[in-house]
Amino acid sequence: MDTEIRREQIISAALGLIGEKGLRNLRMPDIAQKVDLVPSALYRHFSGKQELVLAIVDSIRASLEKHLARSGEETPDPLERLEFIMDEHLKMIGGSPGMPLLVLSEDAAFGDPKMRRRVLEIHEFFRKAVADIMKEAIKTGRVGPDTDPGEAALVFVSLIQHTAVMTAISGGDVHLGPLAGKAWRKYVKDLVG
Repeated sequence: MDTEIRREQIISAALGLIGEKGLRNLRMPDIAQKVDLVPSALYRHFSGKQELVLAIVDSIRASLEKHLARSGEETPDPLERLEFIMDEHLKMIGGSPGMPLLVLSEDAAFGDPKMRRRVLEIHEFFRKAVADIMKEAIKTGRVGPDTDPGEAALVFVSLIQHTAVMTAISGGDVHLGPLAGKAWRKYVKDLVG
């Protein structure tokens, strides 16, 4: 099998296991079993758990970058772009409850410095990208000129993160998509004034 395809399968299996058991209980033999490999075969693709977890974090960022790029292809309207990004982000979280558990894990906050740095970079990157879209919304008159792009971006990201936290904590049993949609409409109404 193509190495890149196998790596994606391993990352997907690892995320699924993180969603079931948490990051601390992620074990290479369990991942190998999920993808029908002997444990030693995993080490052809990743040198160990740390490298695998960092690859997962990088795949999360790549997904965010893809959503941002696709939003610009879908519509030039900045608020519609943000709605598209929110929808895609919520789909991503709903499809992988392990994702928020990884990003919000104790290891991300206090553990491995490389992981902490990469997770912080994702948060900064995403918040800055949203702030840039907010600047465009101000420039085009879609939101009021007194809107602070950084503050508006923080609220937007927080809306998504709370939904992610609740999804992760509940193991996917709590579905806040409809509530997040209502909150989005309220958010836009407040922005537009």
